[in-house]
Amino acid sequence: MLIRGGQVFDGEQLREGVDVLVREGWIREIAAGIEADADEVVDADGQTLLPGLIDAHTHTFAERRNLQQSLLFGVTTELDMFSPPEFVQAMRDEQRDGAAADRADVFSSGYLATAPDGHGVQFDWGVPTLEHADEAEAWLAARVQEGADYIKIVIDDLGDLELLDAPIVAALADAAHDHGLLSIAHVALPEHAHLALDAGVDALAHTIQGPWPDEELVDRLVEADVFVVATLSVYAHPDWVPEILGDPAVTDWLPDVLVGELQQPPGPAVPDEDTT
Repeated sequence: MLIRGGQVFDGEQLREGVDVLVREGWIREIAAGIEADADEVVDADGQTLLPGLIDAHTHTFAERRNLQQSLLFGVTTELDMFSPPEFVQAMRDEQRDGAAADRADVFSSGYLATAPDGHGVQFDWGVPTLEHADEAEAWLAARVQEGADYIKIVIDDLGDLELLDAPIVAALADAAHDHGLLSIAHVALPEHAHLALDAGVDALAHTIQGPWPDEELVDRLVEADVFVVATLSVYAHPDWVPEILGDPAVTDWLPDVLVGELQQPPGPAVPDEDTT
């Protein structure tokens, strides 16, 4: 396939008016004026070709169609933060065998780590929970056996749910590192983030939804080299929703269920610009 005359972002620079030659599924050449026999020639004038996007916080919820939907919008890889491991393993087997060209690839934590009455058990997927720190190693080993790519630890009581205590979180982070896995913490409040940092986690799966992080917390995140997947679009006021829903280039590719979700009230508000 020869993609001719488009704008190409190659991950480092934007190149104007170049061609892209693809053979046997691989990009072989990017240059102006490529001359080659091709089964298909795509006129890309006025369009942009760029590497596939990575969505760093998703929930496939055991739905193949969600991965297919992502690919329609240029997301070629999803980092799933909680789905049944049997589904994830089936998807990864197909990825390995080259049978997943119709959807985004997925990597996942599988089950999340939570308390018996904590966030996550409401999905009724048989989530294995923890009550004591000495259960962390066996819990982690089971996730490794299931093929988890990293682990997700819930440190959020959603106001009235049971919360994992600090020794359990620390034991989980230590066990993850012993097995060569990253530990990613779902947090909501500054105290949750500090608890995660005390435990030695590698990442936060959300920004703070309560009081905006103060300088002390930001400094701790930087010093510990902890990365944050902010998911701000989940919490921001949806001023942009009418524009999105009024654009056929988007809505023509959205099923009704996703249109309905976009019309739902926003999540917790992020701070005003004056306070950020």
